[in-house]
Amino acid sequence: MSDSPEQVEKLREQAALVRQAAQYAEGPAYHNDIKRADDLSRQASAMEQRLKQAAEARKRDLAQIHMAKHDLAMAEDSYRALLLRMTDNKKISAKDFSARERAKLLAEFKRLGWKPKRSRQYSPKSRGMAGKIRALWIGLYKAGHIRDGSERALGRWLNRHTGRHSPEWLTTADASRAIEALKGWKKRLEQEVK
Repeated sequence: MSDSPEQVEKLREQAALVRQAAQYAEGPAYHNDIKRADDLSRQASAMEQRLKQAAEARKRDLAQIHMAKHDLAMAEDSYRALLLRMTDNKKISAKDFSARERAKLLAEFKRLGWKPKRSRQYSPKSRGMAGKIRALWIGLYKAGHIRDGSERALGRWLNRHTGRHSPEWLTTADASRAIEALKGWKKRLEQEVK
């Protein structure tokens, strides 16, 4: 059974029909029908999840393909020729590629010298004192006062000052000290610039 939105809908319809038929069954037949309907619903949900993951992977792959094309400064005709060569003159657009073909194309771009850029790690959304600590840290980074504004660098700084790696793990007293230390650091650096 291949995964497709139509197949998901078909499984859901089958589950509904089996569930409807179970209303008229008695004893073990009722329980068997309900179990079968639940199994069909689970299969549909699992298939829907696989389809969603495949769509996300396709979107990610296509974005990387276009970044590689741009980073390698490939002319449009050279890019199309590469696509044709990779698919034995069958496909001229990367959007028509299968997952395996997209992987082969990305491998070819890497062979040609493309180096994928690491995705930027954003700090998780947080509230309260943890949010204030992150905001101060990112502010110092954006002002050019620190080299690394990542969550990992913040964790290292917090560990040196409080013995804990994450703002969420800080006690109220430690969080207050960290906030005051960051504010003081920012104030000193801004006075040096003036």
